[in-house]
Amino acid sequence: MEKLQSMPNYEIIRIIGSGAFGYVFEAFDQQRRQKVALKRMQKVGKFQSRECEILQQLKQCSYVVKILVQEHIMQDVFYSKSEDNKMIQNIILEFMDQNLEDIIQEHRKKEIYLDCKVLKNYLYQTFKGLDQIHRKHIAHRDLKPENILVKDGKIKLCDFGSAKQLHPVTINTPYIVSRFYRAPELLLGITEYDVSIDIWAMGCIMAELALLEPFFIGKSDGDQFFKILRILGSFSKQDLKYYQKVVPFNGKLFKEFPNYERINLNKKFEHIDDKDLFIDLLSKLLKYIPEERITASQALKHQYFKELLDQ
Repeated sequence: MEKLQSMPNYEIIRIIGSGAFGYVFEAFDQQRRQKVALKRMQKVGKFQSRECEILQQLKQCSYVVKILVQEHIMQDVFYSKSEDNKMIQNIILEFMDQNLEDIIQEHRKKEIYLDCKVLKNYLYQTFKGLDQIHRKHIAHRDLKPENILVKDGKIKLCDFGSAKQLHPVTINTPYIVSRFYRAPELLLGITEYDVSIDIWAMGCIMAELALLEPFFIGKSDGDQFFKILRILGSFSKQDLKYYQKVVPFNGKLFKEFPNYERINLNKKFEHIDDKDLFIDLLSKLLKYIPEERITASQALKHQYFKELLDQ
């Protein structure tokens, strides 16, 4: 195990996030004389967490939150003891003011949609971040507005606690990604998946940024699946054929599902500039068959982002 380091000089300001993993604090770094995000979690086992390893692999990615090296100990991670004598892993990250969830909530309160150019810019940068991590075969596996940070209009992906480098034919848990952003293959219990689960989540985020509310709001995993069908319509014959082969249950069950028509997305997104291109890109992200979803790299070249590409 790595050498235990005492807690360096950080002044805790407030909690900015918490979960099963531990806590994230806004803190003041006395050495750097700047605000930082301090993520503290209980250390399990002898090795550094997968999150630390992934953040170290992503150090050069400009659209991923930076892990800051502790200059006095020349390490990215240090350890301390909690009051009840448990080992705590501490990661210091660059501090960002807001996340997309905050921005959605602010606009909801004011009852004002996001400016279409701002919306487009946020989406473009998030795809840049996804492209950077996907090129390294890393799936974020918990993409949602809360985990997309914003500072001075600049976007960075954060919270790689669920992230994993995916290899072909690896069995992975389907119990990842917050429910509203969970791809159909995860809801159906499939354990062999790839980075396209992030692309589905990105489609959900894209719609939510435009509507200021989640696109598919399910009360449980089963309900979530049917909420998706109610909006996007029932599986096509091709979708059905695909899922009958890969689901871990009897595929005949699909025949008992009600038949749903796809809703008119034009009405949903009528307030969006470049509405047709917006819906075209959204439809390419929210494909039922994972292999049919476009990649982050392809999304960046989509005509919806034409004005950003021309700059």
